Amino acid sequence: MCGPILTFVSYNITQSKTLYELILKYLSNQTDTILFLQEVKPTFTLDRNKYNVAQVRGQKRMSDLRIYASNNLDSFCIKCNSQDRYQILQTKNGCFANVHMPSSWRNGMTEGDRYGKLAKKIRSNFELDLIGGDINANPFEEAVFSPSAWFAKRTLDDFTRYRDKGLINPFWQIFNSSAKEDSFGSFPGSMNHFSRRQILDQFFVPTSKHDKIVEIGVLKELFGESFDVINAKKDVKDDKGKGKLHWPVFIKYKIGD
Repeated sequence: MCGPILTFVSYNITQSKTLYELILKYLSNQTDTILFLQEVKPTFTLDRNKYNVAQVRGQKRMSDLRIYASNNLDSFCIKCNSQDRYQILQTKNGCFANVHMPSSWRNGMTEGDRYGKLAKKIRSNFELDLIGGDINANPFEEAVFSPSAWFAKRTLDDFTRYRDKGLINPFWQIFNSSAKEDSFGSFPGSMNHFSRRQILDQFFVPTSKHDKIVEIGVLKELFGESFDVINAKKDVKDDKGKGKLHWPVFIKYKIGD
């Protein structure tokens, strides 16, 4: 059975097996939770004897995207349609997307046009209740707010036309509500000074469903450790010795009428 409110968590684990196992351990202790992962290695598999979670049917093993759910949602999640850069999750009460947009597509006219076309395709071709994942763009960048791409704005009042075709991006609240350029700074759970586009995923909700947003935020810690501590661990750092610059974010969302 599923409760009236679902929690969606999105996390780019940057190919780290340690982070993969840590977030699955977290999910094993949750109910009514759906997990969107990006940058998962094909060799990472789910050990059902170790983790009490559900893996949604229909996913491509060679994709870097994965969707898992708390065990009580096993029958709620019907199937997943996996493509190169996005997944469409069909459930008994709503349709949701997990995406991983490459930042390089925003550089230059050709790449930017490809980014925009893919974003608009995902937004327009499916009747989605929610879009989450690694957007690789700040809320105020054209890749996010343009009607040629995500068409995601801060509030309903920010739309001058075609509001019914747009999305609400509640993560303005976390990035910086007044920023006009790449917003740097810390946030709850981080002591470091990072570009927030680099470390935080986002969620978009259709304008017609904006009232279903209950809460948004950043997971400040897992099992008593902050992500500053987790990302500094030797087995989490990349080949250049840098910490994995991503933090998981969440959104609580009302389902049904």
